Amino acid sequence: MNWMEALVKTYDECSDKETGATGEYPLLPLHHTVRNIHIEIRISEKGDFISAKVLPKDVQPTVIPCTEDSENRTSGIAPHPLCDSIEYLTSNIGSYLTTPSDNDAKAKKPKTGAYTEYIKLLDDWCNSGCSNPKIIAVRDYLSKNTIISDLVGAGVLFTDETGKLVNKNRETSDYPIFRIAQTTEQQKAVVRWAVESRDDVMTDTWNDETIRQSWIDYCNSLNKDEGLDYITGKIVPLASKHPADIRRSGDKAKLITSNDKSGFTFRGRFTDSSQACGIGMDASLKMHSALKWLIRRQGYRWGELCIVTWTLSGEKVSNPVDDPLEWNQEDEQEIADTGIDNAIRINKRLRGYNSKILNETVFLMAIDSAVPGRMSILMFRDELGNDFVEKLERWQDICGWKHTYAKDKNDPKKRVTFYGAPSPADIVKAAYGNRGDSQKKMEESSIMRILGCILNRSNMPGDIAEHAVRRYSNPLSFRGTAEWWITLSIACSIYNGSTGGKYKMTLEKDRKTRDYLYGRLLAMADLLESSALRKANEDRQTTAIRYMQRFSEFPYTTWADIELALVPYKARLGKMAAYYESEISKIMDMFNGDDFRNNKKLSGEFLLAYHCQKEEHYRGKKEDNKEEE
Repeated sequence: MNWMEALVKTYDECSDKETGATGEYPLLPLHHTVRNIHIEIRISEKGDFISAKVLPKDVQPTVIPCTEDSENRTSGIAPHPLCDSIEYLTSNIGSYLTTPSDNDAKAKKPKTGAYTEYIKLLDDWCNSGCSNPKIIAVRDYLSKNTIISDLVGAGVLFTDETGKLVNKNRETSDYPIFRIAQTTEQQKAVVRWAVESRDDVMTDTWNDETIRQSWIDYCNSLNKDEGLDYITGKIVPLASKHPADIRRSGDKAKLITSNDKSGFTFRGRFTDSSQACGIGMDASLKMHSALKWLIRRQGYRWGELCIVTWTLSGEKVSNPVDDPLEWNQEDEQEIADTGIDNAIRINKRLRGYNSKILNETVFLMAIDSAVPGRMSILMFRDELGNDFVEKLERWQDICGWKHTYAKDKNDPKKRVTFYGAPSPADIVKAAYGNRGDSQKKMEESSIMRILGCILNRSNMPGDIAEHAVRRYSNPLSFRGTAEWWITLSIACSIYNGSTGGKYKMTLEKDRKTRDYLYGRLLAMADLLESSALRKANEDRQTTAIRYMQRFSEFPYTTWADIELALVPYKARLGKMAAYYESEISKIMDMFNGDDFRNNKKLSGEFLLAYHCQKEEHYRGKKEDNKEEE
C-alpha cells in the first residue's frame, strides 16, 4: 500500500469519530480548513447586527469552509466562502485605509475586487440548492456594507480622528484587537459568524454540521474537469491544487505541486500537469487532512524534519524517535539492579503501550523540506505491528541504560530515573552538542540514520558513537561536572548500541579487557579524591576528571600522574583510604600480560566501566544506609 492510499484509508476509517473535534487539530471535513479567527460577530436571522467581540489566541483556531484556491492563496484574491478578513467583507474598505498619497509608511492598498469576488461566491452558495438560512443571514447583513462602522461602534475596531483604521504602534498597542487578538492590521482581522435563530439553538456557524454539509454538497455539485484518479482508480473530478500547512500553520511547502508551467517540470513530456499524475479532489483533501491531523496529534518534529507513525484505525503508536519517557516513566525505587530485569520491564511496558496495534499494519512516514515551497518523502514503510514492536524492543535492549537526565514534568526540580534507550534527538545532542540552527540539517540526517538503524535491526552508527565517546572523554567541555555526569549515561547507551548490546548495565566484575579495567581504575581514583575533598569541605574537580581526556588518549602514562596526585588525599583519608587502595589493587591484578603497559587510545568501553563502577559504589552506599536505618 502506498502512502497516498494509506492516508486516504486512514481518513475514511477515522472520519466518523474524529471529524469536527474541538480542542486539538481536528480531522477536517472535506473542503474545510483551519484558520485563526480574531473577531466573532453575532447577527439575527434577518441579518441585523447584534454584537461583536475580540477572540483571544487560545480560542482562535476555527474550522471554516474553503475553496481550492482560497486554501492555497498567498497574495492574490481568493475568498473563503464564509469566514474571511474584513478587507474581503466590505466594498468600502478603501475609505477606511490610509492611502499612499498621505505619506504614511504604513499605508496599505485595499484589495481591489476582493469584496466582489467574496460576495459572488457567497451568492452562488446561497442561490444553490444546497443553501442554509444562516448563510443567507450573513449575506443579507454584509449587503448593508456597515460591518466596519458596526465594529467601531462595538469597540472592536478603532479609527483615528480622520476616520481611518489605525495600525498597531506604541500608542494603540493596548487596544483589544492588538493586545488580545494579536493582530497588527485591523483590516486583516478575520471574522466568524454567530447567527441567532428562534428555530435553532446552534448559533455558532463554525460548529454547525448542517452548514458544513451544505458547503460540501455545494462543492460536489459544481462541474469540474474529470479524469483518472491514480489513487482510487476511478474517473472523478481532479484536484488542480493541493493543500499546504502540512507540518504546521504557515508551512507553505507542499508534497504535491504542478504549477511550474513556465519551467521544465513537464514541458516536452506532457501538455498539462494532469497527464503526469491525476489525483482526485476528494482523495487529495482526505490524504492531506489525515496527514495534518496525524502530525499534530502524534507526529515528531525536529527543525523541518517530521516523522509520524500510525495505523488505519487511528490508534496511537510508539514513534521510534519519541522520548521513551512517554511510555517508560516509573518510580526510582522500582528500578532493578540488573539490566536483564530492566530489559524485561521495558519490553513489557513497550508492548503494553502498543498492545492494540500488534495485529495491525503500522505505517511510518518521514518528510522534510527539499527546496523552498517543496517537501520530499525521506521514508515510507509499512509493516505488521508485532514486527514493528520487536524492532523497538531490540533497540531498547542494545541501547538500554539507566538514566537520570530527564526532569519530572510535574516537578522540574526532581529528576526521573528510567531505564531504556535515549531518544534519537538526545543521542544527536550527546554526540555533537548544541550547535544551533546552522547544524539542523546535519542533526536531521543523523536522526534519520538512527531511525534506519532501528527499523533495519542495525547497531548504532560507529561514527556517532565515536563522536559521543570523544566528547564525553572531556568533562571540562561541559558547563559543569554535574551536567556531564547526569548525561554520561547517554554516551554509555550510544557506545553499547554500537556494539550490539555487548555490555551489561551493571558492573561486570569478571570482565578483564584492558579498556574496561582502565575505566574502573579511573572511577576508583575519582571516588578516592572526591571522598577526601568532601572531608575537607572542598568543592572542586578531581584529578581524574581534569585528566580524563589525556587519560583516554594515553592511559598508561597518564595513570602514573593520577596515582602520584592521589598520595596527599590518601594521607588525608587515613584508614578510610584502605578501601580504595584495596579496590585499585584488585583491579590492577586483573590485567592480562602487558595490557596495563599498553598506552594506546582507549575505546568507549572505558566510559561504560567508569560509569558502572561509580554507580556500583553509590548503590552500595545506599544499601549500607538502609541497613543502618
